[in-house]
Amino acid sequence: GNALREKMGHYLGAVFCYGGEQYWGVDRLGYLEQRLVALGASRDPASALLAPRLRMRGDRFDASRAGITLEFFPSLRSPYSYIAMERTLDLAARTGVTLAWRPVLPMVMRGLPVPQAKRLYITRDTKREADSEGVPFWRISDPVGRPVERAFSLYPWAVSRGRGAELLLEFSRAVWSRGVPAGTDDGMRQVVEAAGLPWAEARQH
Repeated sequence: GNALREKMGHYLGAVFCYGGEQYWGVDRLGYLEQRLVALGASRDPASALLAPRLRMRGDRFDASRAGITLEFFPSLRSPYSYIAMERTLDLAARTGVTLAWRPVLPMVMRGLPVPQAKRLYITRDTKREADSEGVPFWRISDPVGRPVERAFSLYPWAVSRGRGAELLLEFSRAVWSRGVPAGTDDGMRQVVEAAGLPWAEARQH
């Protein structure tokens, strides 16, 4: 089983593989079904998918008087965090929940191993998810190390200016969709100014 898994290029079980593409877990079966329908494999193309992609909207939910806090734990090296950020902000704005940002240090920077197969799957899977949601993704500048450290060094100051969420969002956009090297002064300046903050003051931090 391990040999077969490695041959297929994955790092865990519960993965469906078809035609060179991988689908980890039941929440990705909708993509496989869509692909099979597009290939003409469905006996009834008009029928509903067995495992459609869930879309959480909450348009009729008002939490403004419910005292609900939504805690969001983004990692600046996680492309999943990036493609969830704007939708998380939108969800909080539409529902009235209190959004608490809890940024975390990337796994690699905490000494946890991330195998090559895992990195490749996550990148490809994120691209699939981003395309589904209309989020720009692919021009990547890996922010591990100094870029993340510099962003976190500015975060408390950005929060004090009321722009903490904007800083993390613009940093993520820069490194995951525009290929900006955020470890450089020019790259971080682009991030800071896009977040609506003054670069001259940011440099002091």
